Amino acid sequence: MFKKTRARIKTGIHNAFHPSVEHLSGLNDDLRYRLSWLKARRSPELQRELEEDFSRVLSAWGIAGEREIPTALRMLRLRVLVFCLPLALGGLILGMLTLFGNAFFALASGLPFLAVGLLGCLTTLWRMSVLVDRRFVPFSRWLCPFLFKK
Repeated sequence: MFKKTRARIKTGIHNAFHPSVEHLSGLNDDLRYRLSWLKARRSPELQRELEEDFSRVLSAWGIAGEREIPTALRMLRLRVLVFCLPLALGGLILGMLTLFGNAFFALASGLPFLAVGLLGCLTTLWRMSVLVDRRFVPFSRWLCPFLFKK
């Protein structure tokens, strides 16, 4: 009597998660494609030119010249504040749901906000550092200088 019901439930659960698995697989493929595209476009020669000629960095980032750097820094400071909002929201969701609810649901709902906020803040702080020092440093070397010593 319950065999058909169990089979329907089992099929329903599988169908409910199947699009999510396909979606995650598509996101993974898209991310790998974008990273390989970026690596193909950034040759060691171009990397060296960016590190040697700061004006190329400015033009690549859409900054017309040295005198526009203070304006760009002001905008980047505002961007850091904007990225602090998802960080705060993710922390609040994580804290509230962990205290009053399911820890798994807290992680699943709070971590995306934390990831977006943290990545946005880090990349914006890196850009600010490059503009203040007036010297290009790749993001990975800026983030972990002890791993990428020159």
